[in-house]
Formats: sequence, C-alpha cells, structure tokens
Amino acid sequence: MKRSLVMRLFITITIVIASMFTIGIIVGRIALSYYFVQQKVYELRPQIKDLSLEISDTGKTTSHLYKQGLIIKVYDVYKNELKVFDDPFLELVEEDKQSMPFTEQNIFQSIYPYMDTVLMGKSLAKITKLKYVDGTSIFIGEPIIKNKVVIGMVFVIQPVVDYTSALKGFYLAYFLVTGAIIIIALMLIYIIIRQTINPLHKMIEGAQKMIDGNYKIKIDKNGQDEIGQLSYAFNALAAQLDIDSQAAARLEQTRRDYVANISHELRTPIASIRAMSETLTDNMLQSDKDKERYYKMIFREALRLQRLINDMLEISRIQQTHNALQKTDVDGSILMSQVYNQFQHIADDIDIYFTITESAQNMPKLYTNQDRLMQVIVILLDNAFKFTKVEGKVTIDAHYTEEKVYIKISDSGEGINEGDLPYVFERFYKSDKSHTGKGTGLGLAIAKQVIDNLGEVIEVNSQLGIGTEFTLTVEKFK
Repeated sequence: MKRSLVMRLFITITIVIASMFTIGIIVGRIALSYYFVQQKVYELRPQIKDLSLEISDTGKTTSHLYKQGLIIKVYDVYKNELKVFDDPFLELVEEDKQSMPFTEQNIFQSIYPYMDTVLMGKSLAKITKLKYVDGTSIFIGEPIIKNKVVIGMVFVIQPVVDYTSALKGFYLAYFLVTGAIIIIALMLIYIIIRQTINPLHKMIEGAQKMIDGNYKIKIDKNGQDEIGQLSYAFNALAAQLDIDSQAAARLEQTRRDYVANISHELRTPIASIRAMSETLTDNMLQSDKDKERYYKMIFREALRLQRLINDMLEISRIQQTHNALQKTDVDGSILMSQVYNQFQHIADDIDIYFTITESAQNMPKLYTNQDRLMQVIVILLDNAFKFTKVEGKVTIDAHYTEEKVYIKISDSGEGINEGDLPYVFERFYKSDKSHTGKGTGLGLAIAKQVIDNLGEVIEVNSQLGIGTEFTLTVEKFK
C-alpha cells in the first residue's frame, strides 16, 4: 500500500529531526567534555607544573594535592615509581591506597601506555576511561625536566564523579526539553503539511472531473505561495479547456451546418434542373414558348449552381493563399471611378440612387492589394443593390486618419435583424432560415476572409427597415 504524500513528508521530517537530535547529543557531550577538561586542566596544570619543578629541584614534594582526592604517581625514566612525598604524608598516602577501589597494579597498567609519550617531553591532559580504572577520569601527564633533560614523569588521575553527574543531568534535561519541543514541532508540522496538501487533493479531484468532461471546476486559491500559484494555474487551465471544449462543440456544429447548407444549396438547383429536364425529356410540353421558358430556367439554375461552386472554390483558395497577398500603392480616386462606372448602369436599370461622396472620390493613395479590395467592394455593393428596393439609396463614403482610410458602403434596404448581425460573415449564413433568399450565402464570408488576409477590419451596423452600413479599413500609402 502506497503511503500518502502527507505521511511521506512527515516521516522524512521526523527522520531529519531525529538525526538532528542525535547530532545534538553528540555535540553536547563533546562540548561538556571539552568544558570539563579545560576547566580542570586550567585548575590543575599550574599545580602539576609546580609539583614537577619541585621534584626536579629537590627530589621531594610537600604537595597537598592528595587532599583533593587526586591519585599522583611519579616515575623515573626507567618507569620505576619514585617515593617523593615527605614523611608526614606517607601515612595519608597509605590510607588512600587502602581506600581506593583499584590496586597499584591497576593504576600502573592504566598509565603505562602513556609513559613513552610523556618521556618524549610532551604533556597530556584529557577526560578518558582508563583501561584498568573504573569510571571516567581526568588524566594529566607532565614530564619532570632538569637542565633540559627529562628525568622522570608525573601522572595525576582524578575520578570525575561530578562530570558523570553533569553528563547525566545534561542527558535528562536535553531529552526532556528537546523531546517536548520535537513533539510540539511534529504536531505543528503535521497540521501545516495537511493544510498544504489539502489543495493538492482538491486538484486531484478536480483533474478527475476534468477527465470526465467537467471543465467548470474551480479550486479555491490559497495565498500567493507556490500552492496558490498552482491553484491559479489549475483554474486557468480548466477555464481554457472549457473554452476550447465549447469552441470544439461550436466547430463541430458549424461543420455539420456547413455540410447541411452545402447539401441544401447544391440540391436546390440540381433538383430544379432534373425536374425541368425530365419534363422536357418526356415531351410533356407542346408549346415552343414553354420549352424555351424551361430551357432558360435550366440555364439560370445552372448559372446559379456554377456561382455557388465558384464561390466555394474562391473562399477555399483565399484561405490557402492568404500569406501570398501582395500590397502596392493604389490610387483611391481612380479606384472609386472604376467602381462608379461599373455599377452606375446597374443602378439606373433597377431605379436605385447610387452615389459616391466627394470625400470618397478624393480618397488618398492606399497601400493594399487592388484586385482583392475591388473584390470586397463589389461583394458589398452586390449585397446592397440586392436588398435595396426601387428608388432606394446606395452610398459609398470615406474618411481618413493619419494611418487608415475608412470606406463605408451603406444602403436603405431591408436591414438585418440585430440577432443575425454576429453571424453575417459566416459561410452560408442567411437571415432567411429557409435559404430561399437571394445569393449563395458565401459573399460576405469571402469578403471577411479577404479583409482578414489583408490585415484590415470589416464591421457591420444595421437597423431593420432603415438600412445597413459596412465599414472597412484600408492602410494609407506613406
């Protein structure tokens, strides 16, 4: 069974604290030992020095160190014990020997390993456990030097009962205080870890919901730390996936609508052509006039079918070659003159007032692709004439800034329902849901794609019964 992240972190921290606890004991013992050595050596070293000098000068000593509970041994260079204490102290020395828990032999065997070091003129001072002496002792060795020659050595042993007591006290205090601190610290750490890990558990639950397709999940943000940043990133990811999911759904619906619209638009003229062709094939029409009318209708439906296919090919070609559009300087006034000449006779034929304002006629030079811009203007004018009634108005106006020229094509036609405005540039979109209206429904989609490829913007404003206005931007030539 896998341990949870909380448990693994808790165990790791516990191990680290336990290691630090052990290191603390070791360091504390070393520090305590060092303190005792330094303190005792500081007290005894001068006295041992004096003792060594006194023996070196007189061969005897009147030292009272025995009264401090010290074991003092003096040896010559041949490691024979010397009798250096004056007679008044001999009785005291003998009494001390009898009260000691170890023998003279034990003392000699404990000192013997250090004799050669001291005979080399080196001093010794440390707390140690001597091999044949019970307990811990302060052990000091000092050479006896006369005329710069080592003639003997003095060893002092002091059992350190107070050191042992201090060490026990240290252990007790350390265990009690540190143990209490560790327990409290571990409890606090556990609580903090749980509070830290809880958002991660929520993220896991949220991720599982996202796997199931629910992208609306949100995690409560917890401050500005790493967990808070992770929560923010998780929420941002969920929101983006929600948007992408909705976009994918819309794209799938658009694809289905696109296929349905293509099928509908192609089926209508094909069905008409087939029905009229069958009528003619079955010789159901006797009159030449009726036959001619049917032939014209077939021809008209064939042209409609051709326009639909051409528009579909055109929009696909524009999408595939949008990076290849080349821009050059274009004379705006000449462009408007060409537009006027092309559409004025159409306007006259259908009794529509077509005007180009003075501002548009005096349009400055443009930096664009002339053929593509002309294509967009033609599409917009075709739409305007198509949906404008007799004696209505179609107008081209323009205004300029330092960077852009804004071309406006407006009409006094039927207008577009406000709910349809966001979709007018989509393929096959028609406000007439039955798709029986005029056009293929691809013109504005082509115009929008061309404008996008030119890096420009096209917008539409409309009111039912008043008219429609398309505004497109064109870069000014510098």
